[in-house]
Amino acid sequence: MLRPVRIASIPLLLLAPLLAVAQRPVRPTAPNGTALTSRAALLAQARPRSQATLVLTPTALLFNASNPALQPTVPATTPVQAYVTITNGRRRATWTLQISAQGPDLVAGGATIPVSAVAWSASGSVLSGDGTISAQGGSTPLATTAVIAAQGVEGQASPFEALVTCNFSFQDSWNYVPGAYTQTLLFTLAAP
Repeated sequence: MLRPVRIASIPLLLLAPLLAVAQRPVRPTAPNGTALTSRAALLAQARPRSQATLVLTPTALLFNASNPALQPTVPATTPVQAYVTITNGRRRATWTLQISAQGPDLVAGGATIPVSAVAWSASGSVLSGDGTISAQGGSTPLATTAVIAAQGVEGQASPFEALVTCNFSFQDSWNYVPGAYTQTLLFTLAAP
């Protein structure tokens, strides 16, 4: 007997806060109030702010679950590709990419499935720049608390670009009521 439980369309949010705070150079003044210009002040004005961007594809996940006896672990139909780009960053600064669920349950009307029934693993590679990356390779249950999926160190070259691939799977059970369940995932990129 086939019992369709469809974890449909888990929308993905991305949050890429720019943690780099560029301070305005203070222009020194002489005792009479006239502005002084120094080489250091001019260089500080010319340095552009660092910028971190995160692009996710696809923007929704789909699990086609049908029979927990035949397929207890159901992979998502496609992995999530997270493209990280940091321009004008700080040399040797650490960046992180975190994943969390926005609620404790997948929801379909009044029926729920705990988000921990969805697990993920990540792998990563540096696309450009001379930085490093390490990713969470083991299977990690989804939670409302943010967990680091990948992290790395920026190199000296700008831009630094990395690709993080996140594979998701759903642990199906006969205890779950059939339906189309949803929950929002949050990907957070933090870079100096």
